[in-house]
Amino acid sequence: SWQVTETHEFTQPVLGLVVESQVGWVANSHDGLYRLDLSDPSAPTLTGRSPTRGQAVGVAASAPWVVVADNSLGFDLVDTSGLDRIGEYLSDGFPRGIGAAGHLVFVADQPSGLIVVDASSPAVPEVVGTLSLGRDPITRVIVPSGLSENQPAPTFVAIVSPTAGLQIVDLSDPSMPMIATRVPTDGSPRGVAIWRQHVYVVSKSTLDLFDLSEPTQPELVLSQKVDDATQLAVTERFIFLATTDGITVFRRPAF
Repeated sequence: SWQVTETHEFTQPVLGLVVESQVGWVANSHDGLYRLDLSDPSAPTLTGRSPTRGQAVGVAASAPWVVVADNSLGFDLVDTSGLDRIGEYLSDGFPRGIGAAGHLVFVADQPSGLIVVDASSPAVPEVVGTLSLGRDPITRVIVPSGLSENQPAPTFVAIVSPTAGLQIVDLSDPSMPMIATRVPTDGSPRGVAIWRQHVYVVSKSTLDLFDLSEPTQPELVLSQKVDDATQLAVTERFIFLATTDGITVFRRPAF
């Protein structure tokens, strides 16, 4: 089982959570973006805030910036040090989730689907690829963490939609993203995180772990009951599980 170490509370719902290099980034609805120092997981500390123009519904990190999805505008690129906005992408639809790796940003857009954006020039991000599920809207996109320095861009991402649930998308060619397989989750996924080849999925009261060593054949390796949860982030040592009013920290199983 996983061991709880600490809980941190917020006044607004946590709608997005990502952890990178002992720093937590929280999309805190109408309160905007929060930066959380997690160098001591037993004592999480708020170290900064960046207000958003609308409602912050998702966040992704790719040094030296983080990307904040806005419920109705698109996304902002925010500098990690001063928390200043350095670029923006204006969407025709409504962003429902976001991910980033290297210079690529992945947007779950309604109704367009998955949008792949090249942000190598933050001031002028450019769309390079799209994937639509037709009438099944993509509500979330999840990018692998823990990639090696020799692999700055992911070979796959995961997406969530109401009908198909959790699916793996092949990114061998970012300009032509394609569905590789569906992950058989227990109920509708509320939070998903990927650490290298492992996919962590939280439903209403269950945390599942799948092995994606073979991306087309996900294997369930661990399952545990948890409290009602909404978001999930994973690092090499810890799992950060967000409920409606706080964040609970677990130790990650060793593999």
